[in-house]
Amino acid sequence: MSWLFISLLSQLILGTSAVFDKALLKKKLFNPPAYTFWLGILGLVSIFLLPFGFETISLKIISIAILGGVFFILGMLFLFYGLDISEASITLPVIGGISPIFTLTIGFFLLNSKPSTGDLLAFAFLLLGAVFLFLVKEKEIRKKSFLFLLASSFFLGASNVLSKIVFDRSNFLTGFFWIKIGGIILVLSFLLFKNFRQKIFFSTKQSPKKHHLLYFSNRAYAGIGSVLFSFAVSLASHPALVDALQSFKYIVIFLAAWLILREKFRGKILAGKIIATVFIFTGVFILGITSYFRSI
Repeated sequence: MSWLFISLLSQLILGTSAVFDKALLKKKLFNPPAYTFWLGILGLVSIFLLPFGFETISLKIISIAILGGVFFILGMLFLFYGLDISEASITLPVIGGISPIFTLTIGFFLLNSKPSTGDLLAFAFLLLGAVFLFLVKEKEIRKKSFLFLLASSFFLGASNVLSKIVFDRSNFLTGFFWIKIGGIILVLSFLLFKNFRQKIFFSTKQSPKKHHLLYFSNRAYAGIGSVLFSFAVSLASHPALVDALQSFKYIVIFLAAWLILREKFRGKILAGKIIATVFIFTGVFILGITSYFRSI
């Protein structure tokens, strides 16, 4: 059951980090290409993991890992574009609802392991929770933002499946390193395009140093969540299950806002969030039971 706990912890970290991402983007301190560029560059930190278990793997698996890293960065780029023009409370549930479907579909064709009946039931409950969280929002999502999020969901789903293939054929640290190398290669290619290059360096020059500190602190925090998410993918029977647990982080944010920050939720919004909470906790419970019986 370790993958379930690790995945839940990763979603808690990534959810709070995403809210802070939106705050920085809203203030126009960074633009999506610059935000994505430095996210990719920070993948260099994975070098420090190499002494703890790096091993040689085939060129084919390295290629798959690099492609997985490329897809991850593309997914984050489109996500940041979506966050830039829409509210995080709207965009994040969309990702939580669509990305697992892409992961499950792509995994059906590329992975040998298939989710069990219990896994699929839990998957359905988790997705229903994400859908309810999106439907109760009073504001509609913009068409342009939805297209960005659709593209983001596809690339993140594909990255999850490719990462699982890599982790199944190498140890975690080796696979994680090569995936990050793929992301670094892609963001360095941004510099070949004048429009991207100008946005990256303009954002860097215009933002105060304290905002740079905020950005990199948040990226370091999100990096912990990213490592935990990847580790959960390597341990789980299917990456779609880990991906579907994204919906858990929205419940944590909702409960914190309600109980700690004393934010008010009334009418259909409160009812929808309560229903979503029930669906998501039901999905997590079923995953726990399924994982337990699988382990004995």
